[in-house]
Amino acid sequence: MKKTLVLLAAALLAACATPVKHVIVAPLMMYTPSKVYLNKEASLTVSDARASKNVLTINKKDQATYLGSQEALDTIVERELRIGLSKKGLTLNGGANNSINVEIKQADTVVEQTMTDYVAKNEFNFLVTVKSGEKTLTKTFKINGENNGVLNADVAVMERDYNQNLGKIIARILQSAEIQQAIK
Repeated sequence: MKKTLVLLAAALLAACATPVKHVIVAPLMMYTPSKVYLNKEASLTVSDARASKNVLTINKKDQATYLGSQEALDTIVERELRIGLSKKGLTLNGGANNSINVEIKQADTVVEQTMTDYVAKNEFNFLVTVKSGEKTLTKTFKINGENNGVLNADVAVMERDYNQNLGKIIARILQSAEIQQAIK
């Protein structure tokens, strides 16, 4: 019995000592069904134009820790947009006359860590282009934020903030009156 408890305790300590390699990216979304796009169709593409695919960067002294997502960010964003647009009545298919292109220009959190505190800066920048026949709408969606804290930055808190901001920017795209008017 003692041997089992010692082995279990050792396993738990080893698990706690294992460095985090990925951030769980799961935007916090609440979809509101509507008929905004009833009898309308469009194609949807999402691309990640970021030079670095990291989600979280922690700079501490002369070291930097880079954390990414296990699933590609453009795949996550496209999935959430497909769900949201479908709930608003839009039929998504590749042969439609309307096209929605979302380019992820920036979506990251950078933490500057010192011995006593940290500053975390969140920056999201998505470029959305809607083509409908001869007309083109281009709209930029941005979210910038900053968090301060004492001691070490908690990766779980940074992950939560990242997912909240990602959910907000996706919701803004879904709720954009300009995009809704551009799709005919």
